[in-house]
Amino acid sequence: MNVHVEDISSVRKRILIQLPKEEVDKEILSTIKDYAQKVRIKGFRPGKVPFSILERYYGKAILEEARDKLIERSFGEVLREKKLMPLIPPSIERGDLKKGEDYSFIVDMEIKPSFELPKYKGIEIKKELPHVTEEMVEKKLEELRRQYASLEEVKEDRPVVEEDQVVVHCALVEVGGEKKEEEPRTVLIDLTDQNVNSVWKKELTGKKVGATGRVNITFDETHPKRELRQKEVAIHYEIKGIKRLVLPPLDDEFAKAVSSQFETLDQLKDRLREILKESERKRIENATVETLKEALLQQVDFEVPNGLVEGEINAYIQSMVERAQSSGVDLETALGPYESLREELRPKAIRNVKEMLILADIAEKEGISVQQEDILNELGRQAQVSGQSIEALFNYYQKREMLSALRYQILRDKTLKYILEHAKIKEEGLDPEGSVNNSQQEAV
Repeated sequence: MNVHVEDISSVRKRILIQLPKEEVDKEILSTIKDYAQKVRIKGFRPGKVPFSILERYYGKAILEEARDKLIERSFGEVLREKKLMPLIPPSIERGDLKKGEDYSFIVDMEIKPSFELPKYKGIEIKKELPHVTEEMVEKKLEELRRQYASLEEVKEDRPVVEEDQVVVHCALVEVGGEKKEEEPRTVLIDLTDQNVNSVWKKELTGKKVGATGRVNITFDETHPKRELRQKEVAIHYEIKGIKRLVLPPLDDEFAKAVSSQFETLDQLKDRLREILKESERKRIENATVETLKEALLQQVDFEVPNGLVEGEINAYIQSMVERAQSSGVDLETALGPYESLREELRPKAIRNVKEMLILADIAEKEGISVQQEDILNELGRQAQVSGQSIEALFNYYQKREMLSALRYQILRDKTLKYILEHAKIKEEGLDPEGSVNNSQQEAV
């Protein structure tokens, strides 16, 4: 067997494997003998079918099976001798196997990149102190108050003000400079909503019921209707009504209306304060982990195997497709052009693959592993949140071939936790009383 290994890049190799005709003929004969024992041909006793008859009936299948056996055996020997390990199933140019001739095939494979581990013990990280102000509590309370508000028709003869919600009868009359006929429809435009185009706010404010007009609006690339994205449209409108939001008074009765567990408004505020603190804690925890990962990535740079990147992109898109389908959204509208979406996701995928390879090496060096107990604990945590059984969740991951992804997720979290426990964390920000606090905590 002759072997030639070509380095296409630091993570990609092309291997040419050549086998002599003697080995080829030996494997073909062995395969024919196997067929002689297992196939049945009318007029011949089992095991007594002449080889020439077998080749006439099963010649192509025999050659393909012999070829695949030769590839599997010889490629396995090359991997062991060269100490190579493909990251994903390799691409193999198999060609045709012929009796009495040498045989060669080419393997394209990606291998794990070689890099020095970053410094991960004693790594210095800045971490915010959780800080919840009374202003934040009041803002949360106001948001809750708006949820319990009611819409009332404005009876008096007055113009639209910025706090109103306006009932508008409107229709598209022009798109991208071309005239368009559209059935009019009635919409409610909330002028207090930050997502409402500012053109509407400027146009409607100061006008009364019955007023008509025309507005020109340029939609961005996120508009739900694909044909309207980045197009200037002309809309004819008529104001049909004005509504205002009537907010409930902030008192003990409002607190009781929110939940029976509250007797007073102060109790409701205390609960909102707790929710904000927990939200801040989680936000800071996530931000600290992201800071840690960024600190690791900045220390090393290496070529990333494209196969892993493509696999990561495919996983993102599959997740997007499932979410779009479950929401009943048109896939093209939700995701946009397929190829441009792949390129948009590529930088994120490259970063995640680098992170995965670095953390996997750290885990191996520190003896961090994932046991069955870890998987059951994670499924148990997810079961509490989702209300599903552990068995149902396990079947979900297994059916979608996602158990390896779950295992990596657990390994990643355990490894990041280990690094954080050995990090030098400097807490910065305001303490609960509002004064500046700079403290350093070194995990041991």
